[in-house]
Amino acid sequence: MLGEQIDDLALALVAPLRADDDCRRHGQSLPDPCGCQNPRPMRRIVILPVLVLLAGCGGGSPSADPTYDTGRATSCIRSAQPAETYVSAAFDQQGLMTILFGEDRYDYEGYVLVVGYGADHATARAGKARFGKTPLGGFRSDVAFRNDEGNVVYEALGPSTNLGDVKTLPHGLTPQGVRRRSEQSAKAMQAELEKCLVAARRS
Repeated sequence: MLGEQIDDLALALVAPLRADDDCRRHGQSLPDPCGCQNPRPMRRIVILPVLVLLAGCGGGSPSADPTYDTGRATSCIRSAQPAETYVSAAFDQQGLMTILFGEDRYDYEGYVLVVGYGADHATARAGKARFGKTPLGGFRSDVAFRNDEGNVVYEALGPSTNLGDVKTLPHGLTPQGVRRRSEQSAKAMQAELEKCLVAARRS
């Protein structure tokens, strides 16, 4: 079967019936209203409109990237201070902001928050990519969380310290306890950043 797409309407072209049509079908089909009692020679082209429901199949046009007020978003991110979380002063360049944060009681584990922003998504991603040329650019770690939509993007790298390298911990503190507090600080920071984007969203 051949098809031609015209806007949102797909037209299926069915091959002409044979002159000696003998009521045979290609698999199951709708019953013939005439019962095919009197087969007769004919040639015809049937054009069947087919409705394509893109939305139900996950197709259609992708939703537009959100747009944020960069001044409001970056100001909010710069001042984010989740409970029981240490947050450093922001290292801010045009289009790029870097912040260190982690659990506030011990300095064994932390994260590097890299934020890129600009007039559009491409500019924001380019700003974040410049992190590699900063003094912290050599830092490599897993991504704890990220946002890669709109004109304000970020990712948190960490935790920054392998607990296996910590030889001595204060009495009563275990590596698991440090990791738990570290992960809690990451979740708290992620929640704060999401609030910042909601408040700064324009569209």
